[in-house]
Amino acid sequence: MSASKISLSRLSSQSGSDKHVHGFTDFYEKYIKDLDPQIVCEIGMGGLIPAHWEIYKHIEQDNPGGSSRMWLKYFPNAQIFVMDNFSQVSENDIKRVIDEVAATSDGRYVLFYGDQSLKSDLNKFIEKIGEEIDFLVDDGGHKMQQQQFSFATLFPSIKSKGLYAIEDLHTSEFNPGPKWEVYSDRSNTTLTMLQNYQKTGKIESIYMTSEEAKYLEDNIDFCEILRSNDGKSITSMIGKK
Repeated sequence: MSASKISLSRLSSQSGSDKHVHGFTDFYEKYIKDLDPQIVCEIGMGGLIPAHWEIYKHIEQDNPGGSSRMWLKYFPNAQIFVMDNFSQVSENDIKRVIDEVAATSDGRYVLFYGDQSLKSDLNKFIEKIGEEIDFLVDDGGHKMQQQQFSFATLFPSIKSKGLYAIEDLHTSEFNPGPKWEVYSDRSNTTLTMLQNYQKTGKIESIYMTSEEAKYLEDNIDFCEILRSNDGKSITSMIGKK
């Protein structure tokens, strides 16, 4: 049995995820609707939603684990591995996710503590998974180092013809400064890195070694960037050869 017959956008809405609000789910579904994956991973279980964003006005403001519920329903055969540092969720929220999500997943849900800004934690996450990954979504902290560390470290564990999404790339266009680690000329941003790759086939990142960048150049099959909500929401889908 492959993906759910219920649309990803509908499941996102039912599960309390914000991915459909950003316009990401229809984009993802183009690539994943025919998948029957064994291993699906996400960085970030979801936490407090920023109420000041107009697009969030119909979303419950405190609903951790929304995308986990969505993936479990959309991919009924897959194991779902989620890595989070729990900086935006309380111990009670973590327990609630474990009780409500993990307890009803037939053992298919694994919640892993880790910090995506540490390559050591990313490597421990890979060890925990123990197999090649069919599909991975980075919906973590959205800082430049976090996104690019994760991409360099985790993409080698994506299986051939697998998929990797870097979500919420709009942080690359937020005001320069330390909060999102955006340089004034935006030369270090993840969005700039992917756009340059689309133009040149080269990966340039201050957060990667030359060997890591070369691996990505040699193994990326395609890279598509999506803008929605009048350009305010940005995500990507990257395929592996």
